[in-house]
Amino acid sequence: MNKFGIRVPNYTCWRAMRQMREIIEGKHEEGYRMLAHYVEEFKAKNPSSTCFINQIDKGPGKNPTFKHVFIGIGAAISSFKEHCRPIIGIDACHLKGLYKGVLMTAMGLDGNNGQFPLAYAVVEKKITKSGASS
Repeated sequence: MNKFGIRVPNYTCWRAMRQMREIIEGKHEEGYRMLAHYVEEFKAKNPSSTCFINQIDKGPGKNPTFKHVFIGIGAAISSFKEHCRPIIGIDACHLKGLYKGVLMTAMGLDGNNGQFPLAYAVVEKKITKSGASS
């Protein structure tokens, strides 16, 4: 504004930033579309791992709707059983942004009190103890 004497509204700046992020980082839709391929590739490279994805197919030519994904890192789990303290921490956080959901992680502690990832999942919403979704 000082240099050119032009006032640019905040919404214009936010829209420009969003477009630049899409150019640099890609769109969320593309990431979700590639998720099934990522899970299959992860299974192929890590045969001892447990991985699955649940999507609802909407028919030919349409992108499936994401429900949840789980990845249990097989090598990490077997190493945890042999070399780590028998303590597992579980945490979850709500995802913010265009696509809502909950990121859940299971972590162990190694000998130096460092975090040791065991598994993670992304689900569409949190499930209560009674089994009802919230």
